[in-house]
Amino acid sequence: MREIIAYAPVEPDGSVKIQLPANVPFTVDVLDKNARRIGARHESWMQLMPGETKTCNGCHIAGNVKEPSHGRPDSRYR
Repeated sequence: MREIIAYAPVEPDGSVKIQLPANVPFTVDVLDKNARRIGARHESWMQLMPGETKTCNGCHIAGNVKEPSHGRPDSRYR
């Protein structure tokens, strides 16, 4: 079962900032102005712990170890 828990605009630099509830699994979809998904569905589920901040550094790029796509800034593995 899927439910929309939030919408957020993509900033001109490609970033997104949004506050989501803790302990709720979620995925991310990028939509166009007509609310249609752009690209493939993001198959990875993520979840936040209370007070946790997760960042998105852009699309997944194979072998990109320096700038992983998402994670906690204090973690070696994002």
